[in-house]
Amino acid sequence: MSDISPLQQTLTDLGISAPVTTTDDSSRTELGQEDFLELMLAQLQNQDPMQPMENGDFMGDIAQFGTVDGIHNLEASFASFAESMVSNQALQASSLVGRTVSVPTDTNVLTDGGTISGTIELDNFTSNVNVSVYNQSGELMKTISLGDKQSGEVDFVWDGLDQDGQAAAAGTYRFEVQGKLDNQSYQLPFYMDANVDSVTIGKGSEGILLNLAGIGSIELDKVASIN
Repeated sequence: MSDISPLQQTLTDLGISAPVTTTDDSSRTELGQEDFLELMLAQLQNQDPMQPMENGDFMGDIAQFGTVDGIHNLEASFASFAESMVSNQALQASSLVGRTVSVPTDTNVLTDGGTISGTIELDNFTSNVNVSVYNQSGELMKTISLGDKQSGEVDFVWDGLDQDGQAAAAGTYRFEVQGKLDNQSYQLPFYMDANVDSVTIGKGSEGILLNLAGIGSIELDKVASIN
């Protein structure tokens, strides 16, 4: 394998024999801004005095250098913008600690003597809207009948009591929401309310994560509303 650097090879291809100072970083495979400028100066120093570089050619090289420099600056600007966006999101997310948010999940945790609330989203008038609560064994604990509802958001609350009026054990419960539209039964979309315990700044594409009591981590952009 040849030890010649990319810049030296480029000069050789152009018929320029002037020595070029390069760094010791043998892993480099592309010309940088300094290399480009050095190449352009070498062209000027080694041009034939009787046949100097045409103005158009020289300006073309300047334009190429400007393009390389502009791309470099643009990349730096985007990197700075991305860091600013992450910092701004982290600041906004940190303000949610201790507050309640609504998120798309069908499970939530009941504490001793506590309640669980949520919100149903209805696109149309829906009859016979019911919220069913199941324990971890899949046993139906309670059905909350909400009746007929107009389109829009419909709030519901489970008081933590089973169908017989006894307090349910603390733990995780699963919810289902059903309703009828044109005499057909449908599963309806809904959100559960949960408290924000803390915030985690994820790595890579993870973004900002909210750590919710009884639910776990969820992306900030999944939050439907802040209560």
